[in-house]
Amino acid sequence: ERRNWHDRHKEIARVWQSTKADAGYGCISWPVEWGGAGGTAIEEAIFNQEESRAGLQFTYFMTGLHMLLPALLEHNKDAQSLSLIPPAVRGDRIWCQLFSEPSSGSDSAGIRTAAVRDGDGWLINGQKVWNSGAQIADHGMLIARTDPDVPKHKGLTAFWIDMKTPGVEVRPIRMMSGDNELNEVFLTDVRVPDSQRVGEVGGGWKVVISTLMNERAALGSGSGLSWRDIMALAKDIPSWGGSALEDPAFREWLADLYVDAEAIRLLSFRTLTSLSKGTAPGPE
Repeated sequence: ERRNWHDRHKEIARVWQSTKADAGYGCISWPVEWGGAGGTAIEEAIFNQEESRAGLQFTYFMTGLHMLLPALLEHNKDAQSLSLIPPAVRGDRIWCQLFSEPSSGSDSAGIRTAAVRDGDGWLINGQKVWNSGAQIADHGMLIARTDPDVPKHKGLTAFWIDMKTPGVEVRPIRMMSGDNELNEVFLTDVRVPDSQRVGEVGGGWKVVISTLMNERAALGSGSGLSWRDIMALAKDIPSWGGSALEDPAFREWLADLYVDAEAIRLLSFRTLTSLSKGTAPGPE
């Protein structure tokens, strides 16, 4: 089906991402050595807006290209880490974020998933939740607690993992729409070599912050139907002898949507201004 998280739709997205990468538009604001175009955040935002207008904005690669891999490259410069970049830019590899846990909610430091030294690697046990795209992801970036005896922000370490590693189980969370973008991920005696560590042992909080800064920028612009799309649709939907657009309750709801959508649009411009000046996006 041509809907998110279905194989046919994913293949269309992969072909489009590959086409963009071949033309130098895969990651416009990335350095050329990472497969980017060395452009600005503003240029990438403009391209993203045009993509959205053309109905070609796919979410499969956002987590990897706009959140996780920039953080990986900030903290790792080894050949193995660098080898992960080209297939992601071309859309051949999908990434998911393995941060949130059932017990921690939005507290990114409240991690209980444990990673224990095991020879030249680590043994990981725990549970993650609300993991977008984990059911189709090839790789994930995971935060685990490697030292339970220090303050919670200081005892974390980041790893990247192959989602086909023995002991990794993905359980889809079925949504009302019938789709399963979100998942639970269970990790049982998952062995990860130390070469797949991101940053320093105990330095996982720095990786979390890098990722969340990128996430703010990536998610700040909003997506989906605009208020204009909904207004056009409402003209053709019957309601109480007229169209939905003539329904006072609907018009009140549409006005609220317009105000919220404009707030998001203007806040996203503020974020882009920060990025263009080389500063990190703020809490807005």
